[in-house]
Amino acid sequence: MPTPIPGTIRFHQKCDPPLTAGEYTVELGQRVTQLDNQEFNNRSDPFSFTVGAPRFTLSPADIYSVYPPDGAAGDYSNSLPHIVFTRRTLPWERNLEQGSGTSGVPWMALLLLSEEDGEGGKSIPPIVPRKVSELIQPEEKDVTGPNITGLKEFEKKDSCFTVDLDAGRFGKIAPRRADLEYLAHVREVNTDHKETLSFLADGWFSVVIGNRFPKRQSVNAGQDGDKGAENRAILISLEGVPLEGMTGFPATGKSIRLAVLANWAFHSSKKVQFSESMGALGDKLHTLGLTLEKTDGATPEAVQYVRAAFSQGFAPLNHNTRIGDTTVSWYRGPLTPIRIGRQFSYKFAAVPDGLVRYDSKKGMMDLTYAAASQLGRLLGLQDLTFAQTLCAWRTQVQTQFKEQIRKEQLQRSVNSGASNAGAESKFLESLLESALKTGSGNPAPPAGGGTFASLIENAASIEAPPLAVRQWLTRRALLYGVPFSYLVPDQRMLPPNSMRFFCLDPEWIKCLLEGACSVGRSSSEEQVVDEKLRGGAFFDLVMDTCNTVRQRPAGEDAPPPAELPRVGWPLEGFLLRSPIVEGWQGLEMEATYWNGAEKKAATALRIDRLGPEILLCIFNGPLAEIVIRQPPEGMYFGAKFEGGKYCKDIVRSVRELQPDGLKPGQQIEVKPVIEIPLRKDNGDPRVVDVPKLVRLLSTSLKAGGGFTGKKVDFTSAVFGVQMTESPGQVVIQVSRKQP
Repeated sequence: MPTPIPGTIRFHQKCDPPLTAGEYTVELGQRVTQLDNQEFNNRSDPFSFTVGAPRFTLSPADIYSVYPPDGAAGDYSNSLPHIVFTRRTLPWERNLEQGSGTSGVPWMALLLLSEEDGEGGKSIPPIVPRKVSELIQPEEKDVTGPNITGLKEFEKKDSCFTVDLDAGRFGKIAPRRADLEYLAHVREVNTDHKETLSFLADGWFSVVIGNRFPKRQSVNAGQDGDKGAENRAILISLEGVPLEGMTGFPATGKSIRLAVLANWAFHSSKKVQFSESMGALGDKLHTLGLTLEKTDGATPEAVQYVRAAFSQGFAPLNHNTRIGDTTVSWYRGPLTPIRIGRQFSYKFAAVPDGLVRYDSKKGMMDLTYAAASQLGRLLGLQDLTFAQTLCAWRTQVQTQFKEQIRKEQLQRSVNSGASNAGAESKFLESLLESALKTGSGNPAPPAGGGTFASLIENAASIEAPPLAVRQWLTRRALLYGVPFSYLVPDQRMLPPNSMRFFCLDPEWIKCLLEGACSVGRSSSEEQVVDEKLRGGAFFDLVMDTCNTVRQRPAGEDAPPPAELPRVGWPLEGFLLRSPIVEGWQGLEMEATYWNGAEKKAATALRIDRLGPEILLCIFNGPLAEIVIRQPPEGMYFGAKFEGGKYCKDIVRSVRELQPDGLKPGQQIEVKPVIEIPLRKDNGDPRVVDVPKLVRLLSTSLKAGGGFTGKKVDFTSAVFGVQMTESPGQVVIQVSRKQP
């Protein structure tokens, strides 16, 4: 089945592992019918092995994203929380009850706790670290742990997180045995337009959904500083835990102790969500730069000078000179608000000091390119492997050209003495001519004389640096490893809730690479080699491989890679600083550029988080339009809240594409609306009655023609399709508007 196209999602009911966790024994035997020796025929060779899986703890690497986002505050009161895993089989890798076969239901569940669930109904139950032995065999008499046996002693000494819940309360908010099969499914998406961390994922994610809506307001509602009702989602292990509909329910004792695999908190209040967060950027869609706000007491000439510098992306920074003086100098990073043309060749600068610019009229220095060169040198020194490989290659080139000079000198000596050579020199001459042969058997270049510098200068080309050096330089060209303060020298350039567009400065990149390649240079000959290397061809060699950075590792059976588009200047992109970067792992970014009168897709060269709320995107070509989408693998589950009730007014078709035009996922309006059934009999008005909701959704789907054929199983995948809210999408028309 082909990978889903970008922006779409494919739901799967589940993904069972080949074997669930446990101890297994395979017994191998043989029988030879032609032999009468029964003792030989009855021989067998048992082999025991263990299939492992998470049990009492979960690695953070297994968690892809959560919703609502950890620490967020927003109007999440009508959204069911969920957690997304990077491994598609994780929710089904264990069984609910020891000794049972593959049950087909998840061994974990997502509980939602709020203030009324704790002691006295005023606080959320605390999560406490304990030993596994304290989890399964609590010392407290009124606390019951999960029924898990057969643990080894070292396993009992492991640490885990636990929570104690009132047994009666747990029975009211925990999913029933019949709920579990609908509360987990698998999603398959295309990751081509995601940030690097998500881009490298295989596109398969498992999802576990909660069964309880968040609390809508806190006991301090309306007071100053109130963030809204606090809710805490906890992912618990159900192994050995009695649920309604299972043997052992209700649990004995006043409290039940549970293993907590993951947890996060959020506040439910009236605050903006994805589309509103993007809309809040409003008039903050500018190019990267500073604005001059206060001009009191400044002369018009000074104001004009500073504004001109700001419009070009410069920022004034404190500068401590080498002789101890303190001054203010201009600096501009590689992300500029103006387009700077790519030159065919650049003047070689051996040292960073040669790149300092000084305005004698204004008394200001420009350290832009000197800082880039010095940073490149520091980054090169920081990476020992790069520095050693570069120096070895430079020495090899030196040796080759020195050998060529030696051969030319020897050739001239032979030619000058040929007329005076006697018969006794014939043997020696033949040896010299043999020595002047190159490795390929061709004669050495004709004698022409010249120094090391002239040979390098007249050479058509020199051997390209090793692949490891080129790859390292390519990543630096895309600003990997460059400190954020070099990219954005003044925090006012990128205020909170803002989006800043930029062009990449090719000369800044050139100086960065030039500085990196100066590592280990200790002679004029090595400088000559570097100067030859730093021609336009080398710059193109590095930049042309920038489109290979965002490439997935090829598998054994992978088809040959498609030809990548050539990297062409200008390279443009944007910086996004917004809570949505932290709240939505795997944001999708698509860009287009103008090709005549039509728009074409722009290749993403880099999409990476630089901080919790900051995203950097660089594209190949001048931008015309940006599309930012919520990640489909993290689309949330929810319903409308009207008239004090949770309801659904649409269902989605799960049919295959039909001639009548009804497409998979197409919305079908429901009249009257479906009221979400809640387990009100247990005293909690926010817990969903999942089996009853499944029946209501199934009936509405059949009535609206959303099912194919006479009978369709309403699986967890279908349930996920119906409960998923449409992802937000924002389209931004790029205009190069100065701040």
